[in-house]
Amino acid sequence: MNFIEKHTPKWTSLAGLGRSKIVSATIFMPVIGYFLFFNNQIVEFISLSAELLGLDRELTRNQSFSSLRSLYLGLAFLAVASVAFKLFCPDSIKNTGNISAYVTKYLPLMDPNLHELLKLEVKRAGPCTLVDQNWIQSVIEHQSPLEDPFVTRHPQNNTQLASSQQSYDQWMNKNKVHFNSLLMARFHQDDHSRAWARLFTTASYSIGFLLVLMPSTKIFFAVTAASYADFF
Repeated sequence: MNFIEKHTPKWTSLAGLGRSKIVSATIFMPVIGYFLFFNNQIVEFISLSAELLGLDRELTRNQSFSSLRSLYLGLAFLAVASVAFKLFCPDSIKNTGNISAYVTKYLPLMDPNLHELLKLEVKRAGPCTLVDQNWIQSVIEHQSPLEDPFVTRHPQNNTQLASSQQSYDQWMNKNKVHFNSLLMARFHQDDHSRAWARLFTTASYSIGFLLVLMPSTKIFFAVTAASYADFF
């Protein structure tokens, strides 16, 4: 398990593909592709030119069918990977994509309730092989006494409102470094979570792109071989 955690890409490494609208659109391609790729008229339309490849027409037709099957299966694997990313990737990474955006989004929202919730989540997440546990423990054990920073949840006048805001600002400024560390710790734990799901998603993306690129690679070598035969 430690080997998988160490060598499998993190969720943030997969987020570029997982959050991409173009790649996510492949979810619908297996169904759409079935009607497109296995339609005889469309197959004839996109069949490769026999003269270009220097092959007879029947062989070229078989090549076209092989390429379509490879493209269809590749898009299907990409669709599976996209679904897996949406199902298993933590919301903190799906919604922000990186640690800087995550801290920027949630630091201004920090209040005593969110603070305690984050500490509880960090504690519940448990140890992570690739995250410094001493640092995690120090974040959990850090004490940030609130000293009732909110004079009242519903200030009755401007004086109470100003006093409440001043107390809150002081509390934020005093503990800002700790809040940053707390958010970073939570994000790092999410980023390294669900190793098997990350492995499955990575494998699906890899197989999908390999199958999608395979037809164009075959065409490239076929055209290169035909051109070489013409010149030499």
